[in-house]
Amino acid sequence: MKVLDARSVSKFDELCACLAEQVISSGFKPDIVVGIARGGSYVVTSMTLLGGLPQVHVKAQRAGTKVKTKLKLEKIVSLFPSWFANTVRILEVYYREFSFLLKGRSAEQREAIIVDGHFEFNDSANSILIVDDAVDSGSTMVTVESLVREVFPQADIKVAAICTTFRNPICQVDYVLYKRAIVKFPWSLDS
Repeated sequence: MKVLDARSVSKFDELCACLAEQVISSGFKPDIVVGIARGGSYVVTSMTLLGGLPQVHVKAQRAGTKVKTKLKLEKIVSLFPSWFANTVRILEVYYREFSFLLKGRSAEQREAIIVDGHFEFNDSANSILIVDDAVDSGSTMVTVESLVREVFPQADIKVAAICTTFRNPICQVDYVLYKRAIVKFPWSLDS
C-alpha cells in the first residue's frame, strides 16, 4: 500500500484538478455535486473545473474518526518520523479492513445530514456526482448515496474520490486517482 503526501495546498489542488478532469473526460455532466464533509467538501471546493455547479455538503462520518479526534492522536503521531506514522496508518487500514470482512462486509449504520446547500432547489437534477477525499469500506458513501437516492430516485449517480484504501469497498467508485493507497491531506489528523 502506498502512502502519498498531498498536505501542501498546491499538491492537493493538483489532485483535485486531476479528479475533475477524469470526470469531465468521461463525458459525465453532473447537475449537482455532493461533497462529503469534511474531506469531500474540500475536494469539491477545489475542483474548480466543475465550477458553477450547485453544491451540497453532507456529513456522515464513522465512529473511529470521532475517537481519533477525541484522543488527540494526531498530536502523538505527528511526533514520530514519517516512516513510522505511515506504517501506523497502513496497519490501521489493514486492521479496519480485516474487521470489516469479519463483520460480513456490511455497511455501518450512519446518519447523513446536510450541512450546507439544499436539494430542494435542484429537484430537476438528472445526474449527481458524490465526492469524498477517500473511500475506505464504502459505508459513508452508501449512506450518502441513499440520502441522495431518496430525493432523486431516477438520477444517474456517480462517485468520485482521490483514493480508495480497502481492496473491495461496498460501493462502486466511478472515478478514483489512487486505488489501495493512503493520501495525507492538509486536514489529515497526523499532518
